[in-house]
Amino acid sequence: MARKKSNRVLTTLIITVSLLISSTVVYASENGTLSGSDCSNCDYVGLQSYKAPVGGGLTSTEIENMKKDVKRKKYKFTVGKNSATLYPLEKITGVESQIQKSVKPSVNEPVITLSSLPSSFDWRAEGGVTPVRNQGGCGSCWAFGTVAVVEGIIKIKDKKDVDLSEQYLVSCNNKGYSCNGGWAIFDMIQSSGIALESDMPYTGTNGYCKSTDKPYKIDRWGYIAGQNGIPSVDQIKSAIYQYGPVFSAVAADRYFQAYTGGVFNTNTSSQVNHAVVIVGWDDSKGAWIIKNSWGTGWGESGYGYIGYNCNKIGYGAAYAVYGGSTPDPQPEPDPTPDPTPNPLPDPTPDPQPDPQPNPQPEPQPEPEPEPTPDPQPRPSETNLSLNKPVYASSTYYNYYAKYVNDNDPDVSRWACVPGRNNYLIMDLGAHKTITSMKLKWSTTNYPRIYVVYAWNGRAWENKGTVTCKGGEEAIKFSKSFNARYVSISLARPNSSFFCLYDWQVYGK
Repeated sequence: MARKKSNRVLTTLIITVSLLISSTVVYASENGTLSGSDCSNCDYVGLQSYKAPVGGGLTSTEIENMKKDVKRKKYKFTVGKNSATLYPLEKITGVESQIQKSVKPSVNEPVITLSSLPSSFDWRAEGGVTPVRNQGGCGSCWAFGTVAVVEGIIKIKDKKDVDLSEQYLVSCNNKGYSCNGGWAIFDMIQSSGIALESDMPYTGTNGYCKSTDKPYKIDRWGYIAGQNGIPSVDQIKSAIYQYGPVFSAVAADRYFQAYTGGVFNTNTSSQVNHAVVIVGWDDSKGAWIIKNSWGTGWGESGYGYIGYNCNKIGYGAAYAVYGGSTPDPQPEPDPTPDPTPNPLPDPTPDPQPDPQPNPQPEPQPEPEPEPTPDPQPRPSETNLSLNKPVYASSTYYNYYAKYVNDNDPDVSRWACVPGRNNYLIMDLGAHKTITSMKLKWSTTNYPRIYVVYAWNGRAWENKGTVTCKGGEEAIKFSKSFNARYVSISLARPNSSFFCLYDWQVYGK
């Protein structure tokens, strides 16, 4: 990616959505093999030939004793026989924290913590996570956690399900990761790509690497708050909200293994040993929503709730960024765009005696006609906006509002947080006569409608509603107007963020 300055690292921003698909619980048949009927809804056909461990999983007596302990201690979760209790715990866990210390991310900046976050958020409800997988008796959770994140961010960007090959990561990595353990391996997908499941199906063994197409790569990846330790709750939330599901290690004990529902709220002094994906949170439960790789027979159809800071959840939490396939798919149209903006905040106080703008502007009941396109501003007009202060309702990652008028329309840009109405306010420094504007939007991430406002000293006046088609736009106002503060208010993003490269205001 091009860089405007050597100290400005620009990343492609995405957000991820998830789809919950349930299937049946898988148990061992009497002969110790998962039969075809028992495994009719397994995630991979290869799992039908797995041998269930003999005496290696949790026994019925152990599970009954755990149930009594959970009841006696009044925990908020339940335990029981599930698709994970077939195996010894060490066979279905495989995260090694000592490896993590040597894995260097491609992005070193910590995630920006958002000042305003919803009390609950769940990528499953947004319709984007891929189905729950089953790693079987191979300690490849590190590969499944990595793939689940990448599949999610691909779905949010390209709006389609892809099934990527965990086996490719297990068999073809050059780090020595295997069924005996590993760590998040985003760097491999960034550098060389990843194969499809159909080209290299999962076998639950170390297997052998083979040459195959690798159609998907990520742009970059990073730890949420540095390489070691556990980020704060708000830091993890901000990463999930801005980027999508995130990779996390957790200390999986036998209670976690036998979890069947509720909020897992016990704690252990054990070290992290397993990888999961955090897909959301719920403050009313005080818990993260996690996606596991022990099949849909574990937890609540393969998902679970775990209390904030329980069992070291969040350790080594990492996110990834995917720029989209080529060609970049167009976003789906917003069926009911709302041209009415959110109330705008007060701009920076005016040192002049002019009254301050009202922080709760109301749009005019009858908007003026849409401004007429004008190929270029008139030669006599002056760009009034160059490097003037610009204020934004939100900022996505490090794409700040100041970049929209820095005389670099091809590289630097502003992007907003998805899922809300957004706006920009420009302070021209003094009252100017405004006649036209030029804007350069992303060709894929743009509002279908935006409204131009000007502050008249008492209220925000609607100067016209613009139907946007993305790319470069030049608009000529039917009547010039005098203002110091101008604003554009954007309809809610339909699925992703808005991205504005350039905003020029012309006049005298």
